[in-house]
Amino acid sequence: MKKIISYLLKAVEHIIVILASVALTFSVVKLLKHWEHPVVLGQIKRISLLLDIPYYLYTLEGIFGVLIFCYVTFMYEIFKNYTKGKTAIKAGMVYYCQNTSAKKIKKSEKFLRKKSLKTTQIHILAASGWDTFGSQDSPLYDAIDRCNRVEVILFNPLSCNLIKRSKDIDVRVSDYRSKVYKSIERLSELRKGLDKGRIELKMYYGYPSCKLIIMDQAVWVQQYPSDSIVRESLSYAYTSFQDCKEIKPYDQFFSMFQSRWDSIKLGKYNFENNKLEFFDESKKKVREVEMTNKRSEERIMYNETAQYVSDDKRVKAVVNNLSKHGLSVTVYPEKGLNLNRNSLCKILFPITGDNVIELICKVKRIFGNLPHSPAASLGLQIDNPPLEYKNYINILS
Repeated sequence: MKKIISYLLKAVEHIIVILASVALTFSVVKLLKHWEHPVVLGQIKRISLLLDIPYYLYTLEGIFGVLIFCYVTFMYEIFKNYTKGKTAIKAGMVYYCQNTSAKKIKKSEKFLRKKSLKTTQIHILAASGWDTFGSQDSPLYDAIDRCNRVEVILFNPLSCNLIKRSKDIDVRVSDYRSKVYKSIERLSELRKGLDKGRIELKMYYGYPSCKLIIMDQAVWVQQYPSDSIVRESLSYAYTSFQDCKEIKPYDQFFSMFQSRWDSIKLGKYNFENNKLEFFDESKKKVREVEMTNKRSEERIMYNETAQYVSDDKRVKAVVNNLSKHGLSVTVYPEKGLNLNRNSLCKILFPITGDNVIELICKVKRIFGNLPHSPAASLGLQIDNPPLEYKNYINILS
C-alpha cells in the first residue's frame, strides 16, 4: 500500500513538473514576437499519438516518457523560432500580422495609422489607394494632409491589367476604377493649398505586386494576393533603426521605391489638365495621355508596342488606349514620313505572341507633331474593325 501511495505521489510530482513547464513554455511563447502557429499544431499532433499507442505503453512511466519527448521537441521548436525572431528583430522588424480576420486587419491599420502620424514624408506604392489614404476610414487619411512631402504611385485606372485584377478579386471594373479616380480627387483637393508641389502622383500599367508605404521611421510592406484584396494579406513593418549591418530591409525597400519612382515607364499625372505625361531620360516630355473619367468605360488603356505603316514606311508605335472603333497611338516619325489628317495608315497590332492583326485606320487627330518633338500622338479611326479585333476588345472589357 505504501509503495502504491509512493508511486502515486511520484506520479503527481512528475505531472505537476510537466504542467508547470508547459505553462511556463506557453508564457514564453506569448511573449515571443513573430510566433508561428503551425508549431503549436505540430506539437498537438505529436501529443495526439498518445491515442494510438499500444497497450503496453499504458503505464505511468510510458506516458511520462512520451510527454517528455513532446516537451523536448516543443522546446526545440521554440528555440528555433526564437532564433529566427531575434534575426528579424535585428533586421528592424517591428510588426508582423496575418490579417485573416476583421479584428487583425483593424489592428494592423491602427498600427499603421499611429506610425504615419509621426512622419514628415510619405511614399506610397499602391493599387487604387482608396483603402490606404482615400477614404476617411483609411489609415493614412490624416497623414497625407499634414506631411511636407507626399509621393504616390497608383494603378492606372484605364490599364487593361486593372480589368484582370478586378476579375481576380471579384470586383466590378467600374467600381475599381471609381476608387482610383476618387483617390486622385482626394490628392487633387489637397494640392489646392499654397504648396502644390508637396504632392506628386505617378501611375503604372502593370499588374500590382507589392504595396509599400515608406515613412521617416518605418516601412510597411504587403504583397497583393492573386485572389483576394491586399488588406487580407500578410503585413510587415521594418524600422529605419537597425542593428544588423548585413540585412537592412528599410533601406532596400526605400531604394526599390526610388528606382520605381525614377523610371521613365511611369507617367506623371498633371493635376492641372488631367493628363498623364511621359518624359524621356533627359526630362523632355515625349507624349501625354488623356486621363479624364468621361470615357473610362469605352476606352481601355493598353500601353503595348505596335507598328505604324504609311507610304511603305514602317515605324515604331505605342498603343496608348483602344476601343471598339478607334486607337490612340504614339508614333516616332522618321524623315519622309508625313502625318496628315484623314490620311490612311495601317497598324500592325499584336494580340498574343506571334498573332498580329492588320488594322486599316484613318488619322483623325494629331498632337505634338512638332520639329523639336521626337513623338506625335495620333487619334485613329478603325475602318471596318475585323472580327478578331472585336473579340479581343470583348475579352479586355
